[in-house]
Amino acid sequence: GICEDAFGSQPYLKTRCGATTADSNQAAQPRSTRALRRCRMEYKSLRVSTRGKVCVIELSRPKHRNSYNEDMRVEIIHALQQCSRDPQIRAVVLTGDPAGRAFCAGADLSGGKLGGESSSSNLIDVPQGRKADSGTFRDGGGVAALAVMRCTKPVIAAMNGAAVGVGMTLSCACDMRVAAEDATVGFVFTRRGLACESISSWLLPRLIGLGHSQELVLTGRTFKPRDAPAGLFNYVLPADKVLDKALELANEVANNTSAVSVALSKVSLIRHANVTPEEAHLAESKVIWFTSQGADAREGIKSFLEKRAPKFEMDAFRDLPPFFPWWREVSTDSKL
Repeated sequence: GICEDAFGSQPYLKTRCGATTADSNQAAQPRSTRALRRCRMEYKSLRVSTRGKVCVIELSRPKHRNSYNEDMRVEIIHALQQCSRDPQIRAVVLTGDPAGRAFCAGADLSGGKLGGESSSSNLIDVPQGRKADSGTFRDGGGVAALAVMRCTKPVIAAMNGAAVGVGMTLSCACDMRVAAEDATVGFVFTRRGLACESISSWLLPRLIGLGHSQELVLTGRTFKPRDAPAGLFNYVLPADKVLDKALELANEVANNTSAVSVALSKVSLIRHANVTPEEAHLAESKVIWFTSQGADAREGIKSFLEKRAPKFEMDAFRDLPPFFPWWREVSTDSKL
């Protein structure tokens, strides 16, 4: 079967359901969200569970230090799409399986190639019958990063161990990052004969500025989060505190905010990075008009005046405005 992405119009964010068995040494899967059951997928590279209103997605290839391959890419996209659809989920935490002793140790290079020998879905973006080349290939890390940015719920990276290469760049697409102070992190592409991926050339300068980005990317050095430039991480904590802090942030969002307000604010911060102030003003005017007419705005004002916790009920998938998306959408499909 096919699961379309949360916004329904992006063919490159459609994923195949029905992945088969998990690694034999991997622990049993925790219970998944209700929405994840709608399009059944037995994850090989993830462990997905819910903690109240928060979905916790663990990168789980413990024998490979949670390294990234194309199977993991497909599964991350699927899980995030279903979180967008599930009204019971208000935030997502992305972390590493503790058994892997890393958040994500980068791309799986086993067998001497990206994706490793174990990946069953390499080059899945190349149209059938076309050869893989620079015109048809799509960076799998970039497709996953787009899925993180398109998720209607905030995604918080709980970086509980090493994060290099795609393990680091994928986290840059998340809305917040909490890192273990003693972990090894880095943008190491230039030391592997590669270059920027996972939209890092767009994301990183917006987080830490061009000068710091050039230093970290062009040297390819690894470093400790405690030594990172301001803006790369929201919090740097002892490793055993990372997940708790990420869950605290996720629950702060889940318990105090409107799902629709969060979804529209998230996408505005991302999409308005490259528009003029006037264009941002016009887009915000449409958004603030729409939200001001909604049930959540009435509840937000009423609960504030009554000095009580709000009970927001609008859904970040079902109740998005009719003008959504308001930006120019760019297709990343290969042209036949």
